[in-house]
Amino acid sequence: MPEQDESQVTIDIPIRPPWTLDKYWDPAEPSNTHGSFQELSNYIVKKGSVETRKGIAGFAWSSPISWSVGGTLNTARTRLSGAGLLGAGLSMGGLVGATDNNITEEYNGTAWTNIAGGTLNTARGRMGNAGVQGAALCFGGLVASVKSAISESYDGATWSTTNSLQKARYALSGCGVLGAALSFGGVSSAVSATCEEWDGTNWSNAAGGNLIQARQAGTGFGLQGAAVSCGGYISANSKITESYDGAVWSAENDMNVVNNSQVGVGTSAAGFSCGGSIDDTTTEEWNGTTWTTVAATLNTGKFRHAGCGIKDAGLSFGGTAGGADSDITEEYS
Repeated sequence: MPEQDESQVTIDIPIRPPWTLDKYWDPAEPSNTHGSFQELSNYIVKKGSVETRKGIAGFAWSSPISWSVGGTLNTARTRLSGAGLLGAGLSMGGLVGATDNNITEEYNGTAWTNIAGGTLNTARGRMGNAGVQGAALCFGGLVASVKSAISESYDGATWSTTNSLQKARYALSGCGVLGAALSFGGVSSAVSATCEEWDGTNWSNAAGGNLIQARQAGTGFGLQGAAVSCGGYISANSKITESYDGAVWSAENDMNVVNNSQVGVGTSAAGFSCGGSIDDTTTEEWNGTTWTTVAATLNTGKFRHAGCGIKDAGLSFGGTAGGADSDITEEYS
């Protein structure tokens, strides 16, 4: 990397071995892969013994990615679903105690608001989901303890019942957008590997076939033709990861922690998973090839929660924490 004379620049490299920042870097913080620094006084960045960058004047760290507490849901619930982004999230359905719920709430980056007239047509939990705040889809789930094939779409104001899944399932995963979604896994008559694609009108068996490994209560993220499925329960908790390219499911590197009922958000090349099992706080990041357990952990361990967002800007909300329904929202940024 050549010398530069700018009075201030930002360098976006991971400041961890084998990179070193001579004289100024604190080696007690080798795990911060999200930091960057600005030139403020003399320093030299090295990789091994090779000098790669000189600067004029010190550095100042930007804040690393971490979990912070956001606005609480208006109704504490578990086994709910979510869609959207950090500053524009959507929560729908779930259970309050043992009762199916049809509440929809929207998040503006600070607080959740109940959507008047925006309740699900069929109250249920353990659904799959896809989309963003003003254009979302939810599908499957349990209705009064009976598996469901019901699918509904949201336009930012109301939910409309759409054509149903081919196979009724609950504890399934989903990803994609309102006009092109993917559902996979769950429980039908048994733990299922079923994968279906949504074209905006109908659900059909996926062109690329089913999951390699049947499982329930895992998570998924990405798009219809570029998706990731990870974790879940088979006959025990799992750390299996698979990717989908629209033509075939492929086995990928495992997660570091066996898990189920966790949140997963992002794209097929950059995502994260958090929580799960029983009140887990772990966060793992996905780079398209491997999972890395990061230092940032949820402030409150939980599972059966929902989430949304992208790798460096996501939400976790609701779920079960300490054996009770949770209204807690946490922001990853």
